[in-house]
Amino acid sequence: MLLLSAFIISLLWPLAATAETNVAKIEETQLMPALNENSDKNSNDVLQDVINQDLIKQEVIKQEQNINSKVVVVASYIRPQLIKFAQDLSVIASVEVVHRSYRGSWRPDDNDRLILVGNDSVNWFRGTQTAIAIWADREVIDASDYLASAIYLEPPLFRQYQLTQIIFGEIRVSALYSDVSAKRYANELAKLKVFGVTLINYDDSENINYALNEAFKQGDVLLGIDDSMVYDNQNIKNILISAYRRSVPLVGPSYSFLKAGAIATTYSTVEDIHDRLSELLRLKFLPPANYNPYYHIGINEQVARSLNINIPNDKKALQQMLQRLQAMPND
Repeated sequence: MLLLSAFIISLLWPLAATAETNVAKIEETQLMPALNENSDKNSNDVLQDVINQDLIKQEVIKQEQNINSKVVVVASYIRPQLIKFAQDLSVIASVEVVHRSYRGSWRPDDNDRLILVGNDSVNWFRGTQTAIAIWADREVIDASDYLASAIYLEPPLFRQYQLTQIIFGEIRVSALYSDVSAKRYANELAKLKVFGVTLINYDDSENINYALNEAFKQGDVLLGIDDSMVYDNQNIKNILISAYRRSVPLVGPSYSFLKAGAIATTYSTVEDIHDRLSELLRLKFLPPANYNPYYHIGINEQVARSLNINIPNDKKALQQMLQRLQAMPND
């Protein structure tokens, strides 16, 4: 048994090692993993690069000509991935959408509606136009006084908790949080506590192991909270390896952690962002910043097998179960 555990830990360790990259403060392009190109180039990729460069040149020319549109996807630089993102959104939302860089001579018209991509774009914007932020950090969104609305990057905590219910049934759930989360997620943490989740406060002046041991004593599943003070580069390896050794699966806090060694999470794809934006663009009055109601479920099958946890392969069925659970009164 000890040999088996050591072997599986050796498999899990490289996954945990990648977490330093996954949970570091990510740049704008890293906030869009589904939009990024594969780094391995073949002849088709080289051809695509040429096409992409031509697309960028065309967009720059349009930008210099100050050709504006009612909906503008704004980023620090013009990128082929965002050109396609704008084109796809135009089809889905049935409006004209273009991609612009705020670093050039282009400036938005008064009637433009802006989709601000990433932290830099949100920090740049100081205008009066209707602006929606996407793929930006929660603290950057909440600190802005100029946004009409935004789609939070992270999944809602209660949905993550409900995911633990459909995967594990009635089970003890614990979560680590810091003072950062206590302010940011005050209402959500209070709701989790009502539903029996054990909340363990972590002070970064302490050793993470003390808080972890307490969480493992009081929970059979660790619910990850998007808290950079808890799940930082220094702690993540320790959390993942310690959780495995105690046979305590980690749910969440985000898709990047799923790749690093979490067992499951909900997350929003590019298509989910499109669907939500198309709804928002049809509204006369926009709601305040909130979570994306459109999402997918991600499962780390390797971790599930390592922990001998049987999770159904049908993710659509899981999502339907989760949606039914979400529709039930829970206040």
